[in-house]
Amino acid sequence: MSVSKNIPRSLQDIVSNNEINIDLVDFSHEDNCLSTFLGQETSQKNVYLVCPPTFIEDNVSDMNESKTIDSPKCQPEVFEETNMMGSPLRLETIANLSVSDLTSSSPAANSDNKKKKSNTLSLPVARKLLSKFLTGSTFGTHPTTLLCLCDGEDKQKTVLIGASKDVIQNRVVTKCLSITSSKVHQTSLEEKSTFNKSQDYHMKSCFKILDKDDGLGSIVLEVNWSDKLGRVKIQHLDLAQFILHVSVTFGSDQSPVHSHYCSLEKVKVFLNSLKTGEISALLTNKPVDGPEKLLELFSKIKAGLIEAQSSSENHGLLSGVTKILRLEQRSDLDFTDMLWIILSKCPTFKEIVHCLNMTFLELRKQELQFFVHSDNQTTLAKLVRQSYSGIAAFPSLTGRLPLLIVAELGLEFIRKNYLAILLNNKLCTKEEWASFIHDLTPSTSAVMDMEELSISLSHGLSDALTKLHHCLELLTIVDAFTERQDLRAIVAAVMNYYRTNHLDTDRTFSFPITALQASPEMNKNPMYSFRRECVSDGTSVVENVLSEYPEALGSTSLSVSMDQTSIVDREYFYFKTQESLHYLQKV
Repeated sequence: MSVSKNIPRSLQDIVSNNEINIDLVDFSHEDNCLSTFLGQETSQKNVYLVCPPTFIEDNVSDMNESKTIDSPKCQPEVFEETNMMGSPLRLETIANLSVSDLTSSSPAANSDNKKKKSNTLSLPVARKLLSKFLTGSTFGTHPTTLLCLCDGEDKQKTVLIGASKDVIQNRVVTKCLSITSSKVHQTSLEEKSTFNKSQDYHMKSCFKILDKDDGLGSIVLEVNWSDKLGRVKIQHLDLAQFILHVSVTFGSDQSPVHSHYCSLEKVKVFLNSLKTGEISALLTNKPVDGPEKLLELFSKIKAGLIEAQSSSENHGLLSGVTKILRLEQRSDLDFTDMLWIILSKCPTFKEIVHCLNMTFLELRKQELQFFVHSDNQTTLAKLVRQSYSGIAAFPSLTGRLPLLIVAELGLEFIRKNYLAILLNNKLCTKEEWASFIHDLTPSTSAVMDMEELSISLSHGLSDALTKLHHCLELLTIVDAFTERQDLRAIVAAVMNYYRTNHLDTDRTFSFPITALQASPEMNKNPMYSFRRECVSDGTSVVENVLSEYPEALGSTSLSVSMDQTSIVDREYFYFKTQESLHYLQKV
């Protein structure tokens, strides 16, 4: 038995002779799933989680069965002034609710808890515990919530029951909540909106457009609106709020921009190697004979036979699925681009250095005209321009310099690729691009030597390009799997976020969209979840409909039997949650 020292005496009496754990759950960690589940209600509360590892019902037979959650010691006075919206009854994260995880992370839990298998109470016992909790003496002014997870396998019974005690306006206030579950068809949801309400229903539907299990990412359309009758179908689209939630599986080989991701990863190999000053071998899927390919390039330049080259061969598996975006490879490759394509496929660092020496030799000869773009500020591009005037001072390729030169080539190659995609698709202007890159350029010190300065700027550009790649991955799945979306607005939102935030590839971005943009997605995708919420006379009722049964509440096999054959009248798991707010006594 695990009992916190701060557990109220009334609860200690209940568990003193029974194998029931009561743990004080720590909500100081943001990743605590129960804290997320309870939302605003747990911001400053101590929550006691009741969990029977090896429950024997006979051990609590001496509890007073006449005391139930519905019959508190004092006559309740309805507390009507408090709006219950944002209560513990929101179920978006109920699928993550795991008692075993919570108890193992609780300060009061011991190592033995991890070995226990049972994580639910019987409903009668849960009610007795709550009754004892509610009718017990007040302990301090800190609000406390008691939760019991019960009968998860039986969907006809209450799956979660709880109560909380707080001090509001010099009165001890209790809130009693419960969650029940069943199965419903979509058409029957209209018949369930019969709760006696005093204001509009708050409605929310979610449509899963892309499932993260497919390997690319996730796209969910969220719709929020109000309805006086609680109707499932939206009556006025112009009054609803539509939000597109998008996340990606960063670096997925299915992404239409996977080739750019591969180039970015190669550049990072060189940047990371700058810390050690050397690299023994490079990972490349298709190694080439670098010196041989470089001689071929010199011959073509001399003969004027340079042709448009593909910037990469590592196209994503879904490279052709975008609808609006044009992602074709650039054809305006300059000399440093072509050199990067060769060097990035060299199998060893020694071969890369040899290719750079060959390049320096050709520049010294001044026999070939190497073209570089005017905005190309890499070390090699500067040497090309200086060689035209015969003033180039070629450095010795020792130490970290070869790595830095190659890293610069790769970053410049990717920079121009991303700039071309954004400008060609009119997703941003040159001024917006320049402003974004400038904001992410690291500050430099006057005491830095040129090599340290170049390394610092290269790392800064790499970070900026990685953030832009995340933006492109978001764009491509939105373009591929939705209709009529404002891609420019998405770019602006992501760039604005990354101006002041670190890279977060797991982040879900939320973009407000219009009814016109949302309508096609609602018509072609089945409803994934639905919530209807209202308040009347101090009681909050929330109905949640999920297409998948939460694993923490029962067997995973339950979801297999769900009838999903008809999009018009699909079968869903139905959770009804109810919370009542009462005055019990004056302080």
